Amino acid sequence: MQGDQEPDGSWRIDGTKMFTSGANLASYVLMLCRTNPDVPKHKGLTMFIVPLKAAGVTIQPVYTFQDERTNITSMTAYAFPTAIALARSMAA
Repeated sequence: MQGDQEPDGSWRIDGTKMFTSGANLASYVLMLCRTNPDVPKHKGLTMFIVPLKAAGVTIQPVYTFQDERTNITSMTAYAFPTAIALARSMAA
């Protein structure tokens, strides 16, 4: 997942996350996104609370061994206010 901050301070998330357990049952998910690709991989990350019913968020089922369900969560230009960001890493 890639997060980009807009000039007005809001955030836009684009990308796909595989194995989002419980996304079909939850209202929100915690999503860790790369928000600064110019720093080492352990930095430049921001965690967001993402409402799964929002426009631009899709959930697809994936059935694994013995019919256990997990999900693929995709976000396309999902935009939201900065207040939904939980934590930013140093040099994010």
